[in-house]
Amino acid sequence: MLVDNIKELKKDKVFLNKIIMIGIPIAFQNLLNTLLNFVDTMMIGSLGESTIAGVGLANKVFFVFSLLLFGVVSGSAVLTAQYYGKRDVKNIRKVLGVSLILGLLGSLIFVLGGLFVPKAVMRIFTPVEGTIEIGARYLRVIAISYPITAVTMCYTAVLRSTNRVKAPVMITIVSILTNVFLNYTLIFGKFGAPKMGVEGAALATVIATLLELSLILFIVYKKEIEASARIKDLLDFDKEFIKKENEVTKRIKILGKSLLSLSCGERQLALGNSKIHKDITKMILANIFYSLGIPMNELDRVICVARVP
Repeated sequence: MLVDNIKELKKDKVFLNKIIMIGIPIAFQNLLNTLLNFVDTMMIGSLGESTIAGVGLANKVFFVFSLLLFGVVSGSAVLTAQYYGKRDVKNIRKVLGVSLILGLLGSLIFVLGGLFVPKAVMRIFTPVEGTIEIGARYLRVIAISYPITAVTMCYTAVLRSTNRVKAPVMITIVSILTNVFLNYTLIFGKFGAPKMGVEGAALATVIATLLELSLILFIVYKKEIEASARIKDLLDFDKEFIKKENEVTKRIKILGKSLLSLSCGERQLALGNSKIHKDITKMILANIFYSLGIPMNELDRVICVARVP
């Protein structure tokens, strides 16, 4: 049966080509983000073991925040892809509005904690005062980037879900290069800039994130595409719409359950919660995505977009 499904999948060359065209840029973008994390670790690591420990623990706050965004963005991405198949721009913008509100409200909690009680937040992860002090300094600055990241991810999800994957990749490249340059400049005080250490690393990330969002919004609103929503369009939804289209809520609930078994990773999330085990074709694609380093939450969305004529 598995062999037959693989043969059937190979016959659908148009579908496979679309999967490849959409999937490869996403894989490349995730590879770039991994490289950025590696370079960041190397630069911050040169400041000492306590520094890298403090920054590493402070970034756990962003990890928790990113899980919330994962739920919001993955749910809205699937809905967007479905509406894109129907060419329903109005509802695409409604979904974008809901995801922006949820993402910004969620980020507010983390921003307030990072700005006003960073040491208390750090004590959740470690009792070591030296590490807490360094992590709090980093967290107080990096927290500013959380709402910016939320907006960026929401718009990027819509772009990907409407088969516009090249622009986010190019913008990510610009953002990463900017981040690396500013890291070197601000951490070590190069080119006449003050030597800021961990605060410099955080500030570099904030600036690069802001640049990424600015470029995303410029592309979106210059081209007048599906995501080019006015404030009125973004807020043009009611309780009935949210109740009917509750994919975002379902994804967040799935995420809450998955937090209890994080060791299973993204592959378990895809193979279990998305019911991919009931669909051999999706299982094959899920394993391909996993090997390419593409987040499993992308799978349903990519398939929906690839099915659009």
